[in-house]
Amino acid sequence: MLLIDHASQAVDWRGRDKNVAQRTLICAETGAKNLTIWELHSPVDTGAPMHVHPHEEAITVLAGRIIARIGEERVEAHIGQTIYMPANVPHGFRVVGDEPAHLLVAFPVANVEFAYVRSRYNHLSANERLA
Repeated sequence: MLLIDHASQAVDWRGRDKNVAQRTLICAETGAKNLTIWELHSPVDTGAPMHVHPHEEAITVLAGRIIARIGEERVEAHIGQTIYMPANVPHGFRVVGDEPAHLLVAFPVANVEFAYVRSRYNHLSANERLA
């Protein structure tokens, strides 16, 4: 498939309060062999709990501001910046500031794999954080 009409793609509502809109722009289902791209619209104080992938990840901020934890590092990104997460390094992020974030999240695989991790930054289990 060479052209994907995003207006026809479903939006998944995620997060604790189901208030994060996530649309998968490209993945194995759209014909990709080595690429997944998600578009997220995340309100302030939402994000992703600490998790890990066996592949890289990049988050580009199109609007808003996020703070990410990547291993032991803390990084803040705003519009026009991209955060890179290496493979096998636990990471997570939270939207901060006064406005929601609009994000593009890219992975160099067509099927994203992840596992939630407990850490001093993520005291609750995945089920408790996402309930």
